[in-house]
Amino acid sequence: MSTASSPSVDDYRIAFACIALSLVGLASLVAFAARVEPLDREFISLVDEGRFVRFHGVASRVSDSNGNYFIELCNEDSCVKCVVFAGLVRESKTNFDSLEGARIAFSGVVREYSGAAELVALNADAVEFE
Repeated sequence: MSTASSPSVDDYRIAFACIALSLVGLASLVAFAARVEPLDREFISLVDEGRFVRFHGVASRVSDSNGNYFIELCNEDSCVKCVVFAGLVRESKTNFDSLEGARIAFSGVVREYSGAAELVALNADAVEFE
């Protein structure tokens, strides 16, 4: 027959310290992530997949489907498809129907879709007019 000892005061202190340090670490990550600036890119490819980038250009075509907006953004050298999903469209102050022909900067994460790189918005401020 084994006897289990009850937790000591030191065990509770260690547990409290671990929880407190975990919360401090999470708060630090959130604060750091809020200040991450996108990398400026003039060309987007699958090499950039997973990176948070900003692409400058003219919105040559804008379309929507089920509240999601798709923007073809072109600069002098290349074009990239940019996507803003419906939830972010509702949060955004941008009038997406008036973007066509506008010079903008689009910030998002590079993702692969149907073999091509595209930019996917992470927040409602993904579009900046220039």
